[in-house]
Amino acid sequence: MARYELTTTLTADPDALFARLSETARLPEHVSEVTGAEPVGPTQTGDVPDGDARLRVAADVGGVRRVAEVRVATDPAGRAAVWRTLGPGGHRGRLYVTDAAPGDVRVTVTVETGGPDDPRLRAALDHALGTLHRRYRS
Repeated sequence: MARYELTTTLTADPDALFARLSETARLPEHVSEVTGAEPVGPTQTGDVPDGDARLRVAADVGGVRRVAEVRVATDPAGRAAVWRTLGPGGHRGRLYVTDAAPGDVRVTVTVETGGPDDPRLRAALDHALGTLHRRYRS
Protein backbone atom coordinates (compact mmCIF):
# COMPACT_ATOMS: atom_id res chain seq x y z
CA MET A 1 0.00 0.00 0.00
CA ALA A 2 1.29 3.46 -0.89
CA ARG A 3 0.39 6.72 0.86
CA TYR A 4 0.89 10.25 -0.43
CA GLU A 5 0.27 13.54 1.36
CA LEU A 6 0.82 16.95 -0.19
CA THR A 7 0.12 20.40 1.19
CA THR A 8 0.24 23.87 -0.29
CA THR A 9 -0.64 27.33 1.02
CA LEU A 10 -2.75 29.67 -1.11
CA THR A 11 -4.32 33.10 -0.91
CA ALA A 12 -8.06 32.52 -1.16
CA ASP A 13 -11.32 32.59 0.73
CA PRO A 14 -11.39 29.13 2.36
CA ASP A 15 -15.13 28.50 1.93
CA ALA A 16 -15.14 29.63 -1.70
CA LEU A 17 -12.05 27.56 -2.48
CA PHE A 18 -13.51 24.44 -0.88
CA ALA A 19 -16.78 24.95 -2.77
CA ARG A 20 -14.84 25.16 -6.04
CA LEU A 21 -12.63 22.16 -5.28
CA SER A 22 -15.59 20.01 -4.25
CA GLU A 23 -17.58 20.66 -7.45
CA THR A 24 -17.29 17.26 -9.10
CA ALA A 25 -17.82 18.68 -12.60
CA ARG A 26 -14.56 20.64 -12.13
CA LEU A 27 -12.47 17.56 -11.39
CA PRO A 28 -10.80 17.61 -14.85
CA GLU A 29 -9.62 21.19 -14.11
CA HIS A 30 -7.73 19.99 -11.05
CA VAL A 31 -6.46 16.54 -12.06
CA SER A 32 -4.89 16.50 -15.51
CA GLU A 33 -5.43 12.76 -16.10
CA VAL A 34 -9.19 13.05 -15.50
CA THR A 35 -11.10 13.58 -18.72
CA GLY A 36 -14.61 13.54 -17.29
CA ALA A 37 -16.68 13.10 -14.13
CA GLU A 38 -20.41 12.61 -14.07
CA PRO A 39 -22.76 11.85 -11.19
CA VAL A 40 -24.40 8.43 -11.11
CA GLY A 41 -26.15 8.89 -7.78
CA PRO A 42 -27.43 11.52 -5.35
CA THR A 43 -25.12 14.06 -3.76
CA GLN A 44 -25.49 14.75 -0.05
CA THR A 45 -23.21 16.12 2.63
CA GLY A 46 -21.56 14.53 5.64
CA ASP A 47 -18.46 12.45 6.23
CA VAL A 48 -19.80 9.01 5.35
CA PRO A 49 -16.99 6.44 4.95
CA ASP A 50 -18.74 4.50 2.18
CA GLY A 51 -19.53 7.68 0.29
CA ASP A 52 -22.80 9.46 -0.29
CA ALA A 53 -22.34 10.51 -3.91
CA ARG A 54 -21.34 8.28 -6.77
CA LEU A 55 -19.39 9.47 -9.79
CA ARG A 56 -18.25 7.81 -12.97
CA VAL A 57 -14.77 9.18 -13.57
CA ALA A 58 -12.89 8.74 -16.84
CA ALA A 59 -9.13 9.22 -16.96
CA ASP A 60 -6.22 8.82 -19.35
CA VAL A 61 -3.56 6.94 -17.40
CA GLY A 62 -0.35 6.48 -19.36
CA GLY A 63 -2.23 6.55 -22.66
CA VAL A 64 -4.86 4.05 -21.49
CA ARG A 65 -8.46 5.19 -20.95
CA ARG A 66 -9.83 4.02 -17.61
CA VAL A 67 -13.27 4.46 -16.10
CA ALA A 68 -13.98 3.95 -12.41
CA GLU A 69 -16.81 4.48 -10.00
CA VAL A 70 -15.89 6.83 -7.18
CA ARG A 71 -17.76 7.39 -3.91
CA VAL A 72 -17.49 10.92 -2.50
CA ALA A 73 -18.60 12.52 0.77
CA THR A 74 -18.22 16.22 1.53
CA ASP A 75 -18.41 18.26 4.71
CA PRO A 76 -18.68 21.92 3.63
CA ALA A 77 -18.72 23.19 7.24
CA GLY A 78 -15.47 21.35 7.96
CA ARG A 79 -14.13 22.06 4.45
CA ALA A 80 -13.29 18.39 3.98
CA ALA A 81 -14.00 15.74 1.38
CA VAL A 82 -13.30 12.02 1.34
CA TRP A 83 -13.44 9.67 -1.62
CA ARG A 84 -12.65 6.14 -2.68
CA THR A 85 -12.57 4.34 -5.99
CA LEU A 86 -14.26 0.98 -6.21
CA GLY A 87 -12.51 -2.11 -7.50
CA PRO A 88 -9.11 -3.75 -7.14
CA GLY A 89 -6.18 -1.50 -6.31
CA GLY A 90 -8.59 1.30 -5.45
CA HIS A 91 -7.60 4.68 -4.09
CA ARG A 92 -8.86 6.46 -0.99
CA GLY A 93 -8.32 10.12 -0.44
CA ARG A 94 -9.03 13.15 1.68
CA LEU A 95 -9.01 16.84 0.90
CA TYR A 96 -8.85 19.47 3.64
CA VAL A 97 -8.97 23.24 3.28
CA THR A 98 -7.89 24.89 6.55
CA ASP A 99 -7.08 28.41 7.70
CA ALA A 100 -3.43 29.44 7.61
CA ALA A 101 -2.01 32.96 8.06
CA PRO A 102 -4.56 35.78 7.70
CA GLY A 103 -5.85 35.72 4.12
CA ASP A 104 -4.23 32.36 3.38
CA VAL A 105 -5.50 28.80 3.37
CA ARG A 106 -3.77 25.47 3.51
CA VAL A 107 -4.87 22.71 1.13
CA THR A 108 -3.88 19.17 2.10
CA VAL A 109 -4.53 16.13 -0.08
CA THR A 110 -3.91 12.61 1.17
CA VAL A 111 -4.23 9.57 -1.11
CA GLU A 112 -3.79 5.90 -0.22
CA THR A 113 -3.70 3.13 -2.81
CA GLY A 114 -4.20 -0.59 -2.53
CA GLY A 115 -1.23 -1.18 -4.79
CA PRO A 116 2.49 -0.39 -4.77
CA ASP A 117 4.04 3.05 -5.02
CA ASP A 118 3.05 4.66 -8.33
CA PRO A 119 5.21 7.55 -9.59
CA ARG A 120 2.40 8.58 -11.99
CA LEU A 121 0.03 9.12 -9.08
CA ARG A 122 2.59 11.20 -7.22
CA ALA A 123 3.19 13.25 -10.39
CA ALA A 124 -0.57 13.78 -10.85
CA LEU A 125 -0.90 15.04 -7.26
CA ASP A 126 2.12 17.33 -7.66
CA HIS A 127 0.59 18.70 -10.86
CA ALA A 128 -2.83 19.25 -9.25
CA LEU A 129 -1.42 21.18 -6.30
CA GLY A 130 0.95 23.07 -8.59
CA THR A 131 -2.01 24.16 -10.71
CA LEU A 132 -3.83 25.39 -7.60
CA HIS A 133 -0.73 27.22 -6.42
CA ARG A 134 -0.39 29.04 -9.75
CA ARG A 135 -4.07 30.09 -9.64
CA TYR A 136 -4.01 31.22 -6.00
CA ARG A 137 -0.49 32.38 -5.18
CA SER A 138 0.13 33.03 -1.50
